[in-house]
Amino acid sequence: DALLKKAVKVARENDLVFFFTGTTDVIETEGKDREHMNLPKEHLEVFRAIKDVNENIVVILSNGSALDLREVILDSRGILETWFLGGAAAEATLDIITGKTNPSGRLQETFPLKIEHTPHFGTFPPLVSVDYHHDLIMNGYRYYDTHELEVLYPFGYGLSYSEITYESVDYKKDETSEEAYVTVDVTLKNNSEKDAFETVQVYVSTDVANLSKPKKELKAFKKVLIKANATKKTTIVIPLEAFESYDEVRHGFTVFNGAYTLSVGENSKIIHSTKTFDITDQTRYAPRMDMTYPVKFLELFHPQWFEYIETNFRKLWWHEKEEPIWRVLDRYKRHSKLDKNSADALYHKIKKDIETN
Repeated sequence: DALLKKAVKVARENDLVFFFTGTTDVIETEGKDREHMNLPKEHLEVFRAIKDVNENIVVILSNGSALDLREVILDSRGILETWFLGGAAAEATLDIITGKTNPSGRLQETFPLKIEHTPHFGTFPPLVSVDYHHDLIMNGYRYYDTHELEVLYPFGYGLSYSEITYESVDYKKDETSEEAYVTVDVTLKNNSEKDAFETVQVYVSTDVANLSKPKKELKAFKKVLIKANATKKTTIVIPLEAFESYDEVRHGFTVFNGAYTLSVGENSKIIHSTKTFDITDQTRYAPRMDMTYPVKFLELFHPQWFEYIETNFRKLWWHEKEEPIWRVLDRYKRHSKLDKNSADALYHKIKKDIETN
């Protein structure tokens, strides 16, 4: 009671309050699952008391994962998420709240409205066993977007002391390039007197029939510095690999024919531009491979070399197809008694072929 009265007195006598809160080692630890997303009840008791005497409260968080912040949002002028910064936390925080540093971070996880909305609510903490079969590919922002759930703060969210606008977004598709299959040019404008960073995010979605996919998936992002009152153009390159999905028949990743949509925005919920195009000839696609890839990828994408090995060596066992290409070639060299020059020549010929075609 004495400490609470002291806090209220300090809040009443000052123009601005910095309210430090977050999770404690009782709530958040690596040794167990969290049972709720609430701030400590004692912290909230202090917050309720000081908000009645001071309307200028800035909340500074120290935590390791998402929190239910609905109550503090209503009665605070701003919220600074510092996570667990360690020993230098005070200095870094001071630079931000005094304006020496323009904050530019983005949330790497979604802040849901409540714990009941989280993907595995009811499974964690586990009573006996954990079921990973439901919505496995739709964790995190994929889950909230796919199931159209409102959230407190979306994945990729973050503010700064500057206003950044997306002036234009242009797309260029090049079917001849797997490295730069789509090029996205984004023009950003800083409408403020402070230099600022903006993290441009590119998501991919598809409606290919019979393919279980999230509503959209982050495939590229770029942190861009825009000078005060300046305009900056930046380019993000999207490889063909960004459109791949796992093929259960071929037991590997591939790109299915169909319509794909690129979405460019500042977070998973605020999208400034979309572009839909068709991929109609995925049979030419092969992943960018090296000699550490499993032999089964030779069978799928470079069958001439797989057939060469089986013709000149022997039929490979199923488990050998899961081994790296280099290891099977080494086994082939030893069993067929290839001389070193011939074995090296074969190795480099296959290596060059799979890395360039």
